[in-house]
Amino acid sequence: MIIYDITNNKSKMNKVIKLAALAAAFLSFAACEKKDDNNVSMTVNVIMPSDFPESSPSYSGDVTITNTTMGKTYTVKAVNGVAKFDKVYQGIYEILVSGSMTADEFKSAAPELANGYDILLNGNASDVQVIKEDGKVNSADIQLVWSVKSELLISRMYTNGTKNNAGRSVNYPKYWEIYNNTDNTLYLDGLCIAQAHGNSTSKNPCELYTKYQNEATYASRIARLDGTHGVTQNIPLEAGKSIVIAWNAHNFIVPEDTEGAQDKCTMNVDLSGADYEIESTAYFWNKYGDNTNVPNLKAVYDCMPTAGFLQMGQAVFIFFATEDEIDGWETGTDATSYTIASQQNLPAKRVPNSIVIDAVETTTTGAAQQKRIPDALDAKGIESLWNMGYIFDRKVQYVAADGRKVLLDTNNSSNDFVAVGSSDPENYDGSHLVIKNYDAPEIQPGHKK
Repeated sequence: MIIYDITNNKSKMNKVIKLAALAAAFLSFAACEKKDDNNVSMTVNVIMPSDFPESSPSYSGDVTITNTTMGKTYTVKAVNGVAKFDKVYQGIYEILVSGSMTADEFKSAAPELANGYDILLNGNASDVQVIKEDGKVNSADIQLVWSVKSELLISRMYTNGTKNNAGRSVNYPKYWEIYNNTDNTLYLDGLCIAQAHGNSTSKNPCELYTKYQNEATYASRIARLDGTHGVTQNIPLEAGKSIVIAWNAHNFIVPEDTEGAQDKCTMNVDLSGADYEIESTAYFWNKYGDNTNVPNLKAVYDCMPTAGFLQMGQAVFIFFATEDEIDGWETGTDATSYTIASQQNLPAKRVPNSIVIDAVETTTTGAAQQKRIPDALDAKGIESLWNMGYIFDRKVQYVAADGRKVLLDTNNSSNDFVAVGSSDPENYDGSHLVIKNYDAPEIQPGHKK
């Protein structure tokens, strides 16, 4: 839940005009940043989660605000739940709060909620006006949500496709990785990977998110690993290891003079060693056929089977566990973000937020995208450029004494991930796309851009 302190009582049209004028004026401020005349103060009041007791301590972590017009970011530490920014430039801001509590801190702050796990705290706001105006108090209230820190993480997502040898954009070689972020062996039997419902490019919010964000996330497509979660133990994943789920488990690295090479990619990746291949009826999967050496991850639900399973570059991916039969789950439709009548009637499966292990939203810089998962699952998505060849890589938080890499998890993908690629897709070799590679310099602790 996000609460704003809005002191403008003018009409909606006046507000839009004012925002547009403010954005235009702010471009001129960028040329004269050093002028104190453009400085204003800003206060962010951080409110602990609504189900925490009133006696719980105030938030005391970092608060970050970003001027979206100038691209300037400011970070201060909140004192007794209040973050004061003394000198910032006028403009339109995004606010992000990401913190954490150990299991002991959680028990002390909210004993009736404590469950023995470390937790994450997140909150955010967008389109917050910060202006210099007589009598104007620039402030925003951010109410935090909490969630349990995940043991299994979606760690890498290659969803944007690449170029083939003929220079055409292709989407066949995509994959996702799931990582064991603990120091114990975990079992993946019965776990599901899914794509959240809703039109990724719509300017209208997904109706299912708007109505049910605090209760559930609705999924268009769900694929499930064999076995029953919590019962069978046939799919072990060692500490600090990952599994690769490929859309097409084939080797896309071929010499240019190879027969049929025009349809393949010399600058891409070998997915023939993936752990799973997603079975689909879509054209893209059938293009290369089934790799019989790689087990199929079968769809247990897909309301858009001809579109290609988990194929969107601007999407929300969720990972959850259940022993239930998904066929019997409740469904819902989205009549707002979808504009085509047939799509408005597509039924999506209701996934309770309480069973979601991890969720990641990927976005395209400058594109329209509506949120489809609550802040408790992912406070903000990770962006990349429009260009092909980008992979979303989760950062390494630290390296344990035994050499195991512990990945960053704040439930805020804009913090946790980096988009690794090139702004010039014609001139990269694809080395950043190699599967199970957690050595990229961009994701190492302390990396500077």
